[in-house]
Amino acid sequence: MTACGAVLSLRNTISNILCCSRFSLVARSKQILDVVYNELDPLQQILERLDDTSRSRSRKKVNALGGRIRDALWKFEDSMESLLTQHFPSQSQTIPEIVSIDLQSLQNDANSLIETLKDMKKDYIYEVENMPRDEPISSIIGFHGTNSKMIGLSDQFKQLKTDLTRSWNHVYGLYGTAGVGKTTLAMKIYHDPKIQKIFQRRAWVTVGRVPQPIDQISRGILAQLCGTTQGDEELDYCIVERLKGKSCLIVLDDVWETHMWDLMKEVLPYNKFVGICFLLTGRHRKWMEAPVSVSRVSWNEVRFLKEEESMELLCEKVFGDESCPPQLHKAATKIAKLCEGLPLLILTVAAILSKSEQNRDPEYWNEVAEKRNSVFTDAYNRISKVLLPSYDYLPQRLKMPFLFMGVFPQDYETPASKIMIMLTAEGLWCDRQCLRELAINYSLKMPFLFMGVFPQDYETPASKIMIMLTAEGLWCDRQCLRELAINYSLVLRRFKSSDKTSHELSIREYKTCWLHSSWRHVCRGEASNNKFYHVLNKLIDAKEESLKGQRGLCLENNILFGIKEFRNSVRLSCASSTRSLLFYGPYHQYPIPIDVGFILLREIDALTQRFYIFPKEILSLVQLKYLALTCNGELPATISKLFNLRVLIIRPHLNIRRCGAPSYVPIQIWDMQELEHIEILGKSLIAPPHVASLKKLSTLVGVNTSICTLSELSGRIPNIRKLGIQIEVTPYDDHNDLLSCFGCISTLRDLETLKFSVVNPVVKHGHVSSVTPESLRFPRNLIKLHLSGMGLPWEYMDVIGSLPSLKVLKLRSYAFHGSRWETKGHSFLSLEFLLLEESDLVQWKTGLGSFPKLSYLSMKHCYRLKEIGIPACLDQYGCTVEIELEDCSPRALTWARLLQPTIRATLRVITSSSFYEKPTTSECERTGDLHFGRKDPRKRIQTKRVICKKLPIEERMVKLYITHVNSAQKT
Repeated sequence: MTACGAVLSLRNTISNILCCSRFSLVARSKQILDVVYNELDPLQQILERLDDTSRSRSRKKVNALGGRIRDALWKFEDSMESLLTQHFPSQSQTIPEIVSIDLQSLQNDANSLIETLKDMKKDYIYEVENMPRDEPISSIIGFHGTNSKMIGLSDQFKQLKTDLTRSWNHVYGLYGTAGVGKTTLAMKIYHDPKIQKIFQRRAWVTVGRVPQPIDQISRGILAQLCGTTQGDEELDYCIVERLKGKSCLIVLDDVWETHMWDLMKEVLPYNKFVGICFLLTGRHRKWMEAPVSVSRVSWNEVRFLKEEESMELLCEKVFGDESCPPQLHKAATKIAKLCEGLPLLILTVAAILSKSEQNRDPEYWNEVAEKRNSVFTDAYNRISKVLLPSYDYLPQRLKMPFLFMGVFPQDYETPASKIMIMLTAEGLWCDRQCLRELAINYSLKMPFLFMGVFPQDYETPASKIMIMLTAEGLWCDRQCLRELAINYSLVLRRFKSSDKTSHELSIREYKTCWLHSSWRHVCRGEASNNKFYHVLNKLIDAKEESLKGQRGLCLENNILFGIKEFRNSVRLSCASSTRSLLFYGPYHQYPIPIDVGFILLREIDALTQRFYIFPKEILSLVQLKYLALTCNGELPATISKLFNLRVLIIRPHLNIRRCGAPSYVPIQIWDMQELEHIEILGKSLIAPPHVASLKKLSTLVGVNTSICTLSELSGRIPNIRKLGIQIEVTPYDDHNDLLSCFGCISTLRDLETLKFSVVNPVVKHGHVSSVTPESLRFPRNLIKLHLSGMGLPWEYMDVIGSLPSLKVLKLRSYAFHGSRWETKGHSFLSLEFLLLEESDLVQWKTGLGSFPKLSYLSMKHCYRLKEIGIPACLDQYGCTVEIELEDCSPRALTWARLLQPTIRATLRVITSSSFYEKPTTSECERTGDLHFGRKDPRKRIQTKRVICKKLPIEERMVKLYITHVNSAQKT
């Protein structure tokens, strides 16, 4: 943990004590805390001075001093929280409504801390102002490398080459994580024959982290362009004569700071005589960006290699001109996949393999592919030296979230919101503006490091990362992860189904995000060295020197707590200082005791660890803010002792419903006023008889309720933003009662996401409702709506179509039923994603101008579907629409295959069917004709009929129908 992270943690801990309504501070306790608190803000400002220094300066002494500041803050925080805990009764006793807190014995510790910080602040300021310049890494003037073969990235090479040949006086930037192939791509461009023909003069400079003075680099560039030596005194006079009328390409490789733009200012004045293109490469876009008077700037992120490209590069470096031996092919494919498309890691692993005496032994290759030897660990250690500077030179206050992201394991899908909540729980909170700047300007060091906690291939939902960061106090907003992914290429991400056609949107469009395995290795190493968290997989990882003073434990092997030796080591080394306990190993269905004396825990994430009954030892952890368990037992009424809890997630071991009385969430949960996120699957929630509400609650999902109790619940959660509930309706219940639920929900003005599911739905075919569609009401600000099992007539959909902000609509399990759905004109104006699953729909007709923004349409298991309307999005200029049909009727599949977009819209169609012996999947992409709309619709119908004569009768009918609808809309 960095010094800034320790400041955040202590500041938030003190703030929570001062603001807690359950505490009554005795005598001078408040004054003691106020004095310490007032010292923290100026300290953070002093620590942040380091962010304004050059990256060419050595930070060894400053970082060492920051570590001493961090340890001093931790020592006081541990003393304060330990003393606070002593004021609470044992777990068998109830906690009084108001607890008297006497912290006067902290006076000496507080005085000692303040004196220590005064001396350290002076030393820190001096060290920052007098940082020595690192060992010179002279910039290389001119190209001195070899034009080696480039494998992969052919698409980006072609695009960049095309852009360069079309426009001059332009600046192009290639950015991406270290080792992704930026320099290789730039070299390929630099030596391309067509580029050489267009740009008669070229110059190459490898800038580096510690570059030469700007004027020397400038003269070196001009000397290359003019074909003279750098020391030629007449260089300035011959520039115009030698370059006049010629085009020039200048490559600045490995740019670390924005002052490189000053170099362009020295060269750009010659633009009136020549055409100059700049090509920059750098790790992070922010490090290259600066306000300049250049009208045209294009940024291009260099992507990771695809699996086939990775395999080709690995085999080329190991076997040379030979092909991969057949007996090694399977293992080589796995090894290439484990490199996750990072060329630097592929080359490093290939170098280790090729030098091994066993490089043709299948058993050795299998060990590497299964990570049963040290090849990948050795490779990670080697490339860490290259990656680490990207972390070292990020702003200090942003390092914690970045480190924390490394805690999640391989294949762990982490929502960004989880990272935020967990960081807040640990007191490592920072405000939105701080993390926005972190993300946009500095690559989000704290969230990025945090992602390293997750293991390789653990695809982390962005929302989970945000939740966990918030829980640990290292809260950051969604924007920070967006910038981390896009501007700094440090986070890999997968879009949600509603945004599969997106390229560069905000983090809310991400389904999951995760770190590359090489970055996870870096994050975990740095986190362990800084005592932030330590990842445990084997008993050997629990050495005393490794565990001593760790603030977090992450177990990737859940059975470790079943080993007595391990428990003793944890109890002696770090139980008294540990703030987070995370179980991210494979699911373990047998309970293991974890009570080893943890007293200051702020978060427990143990969803992969099964508990038969709720572990009562947790009830003594009064400072707990994040709790996630897998437990089939009942929640105890004493759960309210955890009055600091912000996140409560309880999932069952198996989704098995008991006979008899339902299982209820204890009514005492309404006394836990700090709760912000409740996720309790399969248990019923009722409103208390006394007046109580959870005003801070923003998320409530997974709970069961009834029609009669929902109206009471809705009044107790006034600020809810995400609501997911299940209701069981009997065959004798009327739709009138069901619709009354939505009347209650419509009063929730801040609700953005609603998931409403009817359990064991009974669809009444031929039933005519006596209630008008207007009885179905929703909050006007709704953005996402998931409905299942309601069985309402399709005409009720007009109410949903009028919601102005609705972007995502998912209808499952006969949410609506009937053979015909005709949408009104100009409805669903904001909808981007539509899912229909398990429906008896036969005809779907779209009104004029409806669905203008739809980008993804998914229809699954609609076996009776025959006619589908044409959404207005297919008439939108430049839009991209994706249609997915899974196990639908043959008529629907034919419709999708023949559908043609108009103007310049792009249509992607994915169809799959399991009707036949062998499941089939097909994909296609097509773009509409630019002049399509200008032709006479009658002539187009005739042309289509001629084409259709060659088609089977089924496809012919669908084709003519689509043509008719398209023509009618145009007319």
